[in-house]
Amino acid sequence: MKNIRKVFFDNHYAMTNETPKAMEFEHRENGDFIYILPNKQLTIVLHPEKVEADEELYNKASKETHSTALREFPKRAHTGKQPIQYGYAFVFQSNEECSQFLKELEMTSMTQ
Repeated sequence: MKNIRKVFFDNHYAMTNETPKAMEFEHRENGDFIYILPNKQLTIVLHPEKVEADEELYNKASKETHSTALREFPKRAHTGKQPIQYGYAFVFQSNEECSQFLKELEMTSMTQ
């Protein structure tokens, strides 16, 4: 996990919270939040409004994910009685692939 922290740091993110369920990062310039989930494959979660506003990004997402660890994301009804935070998950095969995605994400944010 140490190497992935460097990937986020190199892409202008600062870690703002860590729990057993997720690591939270905030972009130092635009304030966007991203979460890393402790799955077998490198999995990050983006804010649902960001993904839903970009068809290309939406089509790249692997699935919706729900977790109380996504504390900066909106809540909605899922399977339980109470609403829960949600976002869109993206799975990567390597740190390099994730880093490239973060660079592209930053470029997209700058043009919007």
